[in-house]
Amino acid sequence: MMNYNSLTSDWIRKAIISFKNDNNFILLDQLYKTKSYAEILGVERREISHSNFLAWILDYQGDHQLGDYPLKKFLDILVVASNDALTNQHQDLFDLLVTENYELTAYTVGREIVLGNKSRPDLVIEVAIRKDGQDKNIKIVIENKVGAKENNDQTLKYHEHFQNEYQGATDTSVLYVFLCAMPGIKFRTAVANNQQFCKCEHFIPINYQLLVTDLYERLEIIASSERVKVIINEYLMALSQPALGTNIENRGKIPIMALGTNERKLLNDFWEKNKELILASLYALTENEDTSEETRKTVEKAIESISNSSRNRDRYNLYYNEELFRSGFRKADIGLNVVLLLDEKGLIDTDVFNFLENDMSASFKLLKTPEEFTENEIQYNKYKTDSDPELIYDNIGYYVARNWNVDNAIKFRKKIEAKFPAIKILVEG
Repeated sequence: MMNYNSLTSDWIRKAIISFKNDNNFILLDQLYKTKSYAEILGVERREISHSNFLAWILDYQGDHQLGDYPLKKFLDILVVASNDALTNQHQDLFDLLVTENYELTAYTVGREIVLGNKSRPDLVIEVAIRKDGQDKNIKIVIENKVGAKENNDQTLKYHEHFQNEYQGATDTSVLYVFLCAMPGIKFRTAVANNQQFCKCEHFIPINYQLLVTDLYERLEIIASSERVKVIINEYLMALSQPALGTNIENRGKIPIMALGTNERKLLNDFWEKNKELILASLYALTENEDTSEETRKTVEKAIESISNSSRNRDRYNLYYNEELFRSGFRKADIGLNVVLLLDEKGLIDTDVFNFLENDMSASFKLLKTPEEFTENEIQYNKYKTDSDPELIYDNIGYYVARNWNVDNAIKFRKKIEAKFPAIKILVEG
C-alpha cells in the first residue's frame, strides 16, 4: 500500500505530468469538458427528460427514421428481463414478440397521466399489433426512477388501476416496467438474487445501463440520419457525465447513470495507468480542512478498499501430479480453480466435499448455495452470483468464494497442499 505521508513534491510533479500526457486522459478530458445539451439546459437528471427521450425513440413512426427497430428491441429487453412468473403469465405474447411475426399498427404515449386512483405513472405507452388479421393491444406502464425511491406505493396503485380496467380483457396485455439508474454489476447481482426493486412484484426491472448497451448504442450505429446520430450521442453523454450535486436538481441523484462501451474501456485503462496519483489526490482530499466529515469518511473507506484489493497482483499456476492444470490466475480465483481441479479429476467424495464446504480460509465458507448467501456477501460480491453454479455435487449447485486477501490465499494454499500432496500452487515468476 502506498505511504501517502512520504509523497515528495518531485514524485507528485512527475506523476501529474505523466497523467496529463496520457492519451486516455486527453480523450476523457475532451469528453467530460464538453457539456451535453441536456447539461447545458440543466435537465440531465430530470426524470421527465429521460422519459421523453425514451418515448421519442420508441415511436416507430417518429422523425428519427429508425422505424420499428427501437420498439422491437425494447420489447425484446422486456422479454429477457422478465422473471419466470411474468414469462409464464405472458407466454403467448412473449413468443409473438420474439418471433416478430406481427405488424405494428399504432403507437401512442401518455406522460404523467393521472389515473382514477390519483396515481401518475411516468409513461404509459400503447402499442397496437396485428397478426393474421387479429388485433392486440399492449400497454407498457413505466415508472422511471433516476435517483428517488418509490413513493406512496406508486407501483401497487398503477397495477391496481390497470388490472381493474382490463380484467377479463383478451385483446389487451399490460406490461409494467420499473426503470432505474442502479449501476450495472450491482443491478445484475440484485436480479440474480431475486431482489424486488419496487413494491409491486408484477414490474419488470431494467436499468439505464441495459438500455445503453442493448438499445441506444446500437441505434447510434445504424441511424442513417447524421442529426439523429448526434442526438443519440448527446443523450449518451448526458447519461455518462457525472452530476455532482452542484445544483438543486442534481442533489441526491445518481452521479453517473450509465457508461458507453468505449468510455468504460477508456476509464478502466486510465485507472490502471494513473491509480497511484488518483489515490494520492483522494488522500489529499481527506486532509483538507474544508472537506466535510461525511465526505472524509466515505473517501477514507474507498481508499482503504481500493488499496487492499490492489495490494497484490501475483498470478498463480496450479499443478496436479506435476502437470499444469491452470496458469496465470489471480488470488480471487484460487479457490475456484482448486475446486474445478478436484471435480475434473473425480476426487470429490463425501469426505472431500465436507472438507471443502467447511473451509473458512477466506473468512467465510468456501462453498455456498444461493440460499445461504448473506446480504453482505451479495452486496460485496463474495461469490460470483451472476453466473451458473461452479460446482454441482449431489444434484445441488454451489458457488465458490471469490474474495481473498493475500494472507487468506496463503493459508488456503498451505491447507490444500497438505490435504492433497499431488497438488501444488505456485506463484508465477
